[in-house]
Amino acid sequence: MQVNRKRFAVTTLTADSVMCDLPAIEIFEGDIGPIDLMIVSAGFEERVLALPRILATFDVATQMTTMVGRYRTNASDNDQRYAQLRPLLEKSSKDVREFDADDPPSVMAAIGDGVTSRASNGDALNVVFDISGASSTLIVSVMAGLIASSRKISLVIIYTAAQMYDQAPPAYGERFELEASREQGVGSVPLSAPFGGHHHDHLPAAVIALPSMYTSRLEACLTYLNVGPMTGSNQNLFWILPSTGVDEHRWRQERVKEVVDNLMLRFHGREGEVSSGAVIREDDMRSCDVLDSCNTARLLIEKIDDFSGNNISVVHMGSKMQAVGVALAAAAREEVAVLTVRPVSFNAATYSAGIGQTYRLDIGDLAVLVEKLSSIGSIRVESL
Repeated sequence: MQVNRKRFAVTTLTADSVMCDLPAIEIFEGDIGPIDLMIVSAGFEERVLALPRILATFDVATQMTTMVGRYRTNASDNDQRYAQLRPLLEKSSKDVREFDADDPPSVMAAIGDGVTSRASNGDALNVVFDISGASSTLIVSVMAGLIASSRKISLVIIYTAAQMYDQAPPAYGERFELEASREQGVGSVPLSAPFGGHHHDHLPAAVIALPSMYTSRLEACLTYLNVGPMTGSNQNLFWILPSTGVDEHRWRQERVKEVVDNLMLRFHGREGEVSSGAVIREDDMRSCDVLDSCNTARLLIEKIDDFSGNNISVVHMGSKMQAVGVALAAAAREEVAVLTVRPVSFNAATYSAGIGQTYRLDIGDLAVLVEKLSSIGSIRVESL
């Protein structure tokens, strides 16, 4: 007797096949849709006022709660700006609550309370998270709190750039030295909460680092993890360097590569040396646009899978939008720890100035996005 067997095709779900379904950042035109919960931070930068001003202008009211993250660092600078921010928030929301922005467990608890404080009728909770003045620690912690919620959450990320950051060197190619650092000191202990990962003592360590122009905190994290050249091998250290399509900021991506090269030379005992070859191999780095959260997540997941069999940590010192991608990747790959460390204080006078372009990232159903990212690398069986 002849048996007719069904034919199947077995394929691996690649990152590229998932990317076409992921949201893209766009310029914010002022239409934000319904808001049930808004999350903002009370930093000292002027750009924290951008979204609240827009909402006040268009008379948009949040129907539930506005949650404000308050920082312990630069308390006086933050209080001065908050005197402008609070009245704007109260125009759009009758319930403005404050929470500790510096402690990840407290952030997650506050977000959990905010999400569950409104009765559910089965519809998605419309959440707007303005990251314009948020630290990487706060961004990752808020994202973790939202992802952990059992509520269906429709999430919109808002990001307003500053009008002015550090200025470029006087002449192209001239060595650049920061005359007034934007941050001072390094916090005492690198933080891995809220994504602590699942690490085992018998496995080697591997790190994926997203650097900035300021390497003191990055160096503290690498030393804490005991990875990189100080262990005699570069095979356990991978870099995701920043890139940008904005001409006036292209010098910044070159500067980041320069300071990372200098850091690696110093780790090798070759500080001040002008290297004739590549300090970091091409295979050990990629670049990603500072505004591209989803591509950040994609690159991280691909490299996390390459590092399988290691205790993997992501050290994030990159952009705010990239921090969103870091949180998404960590949620999709729960074995990974996210490590950061805050400075002792910031130089509010030189950190940034003015209000620049505002962007919107419409994530939609947050749980669905995390599920899509989690599926990268999985096996798919289809009948022919």
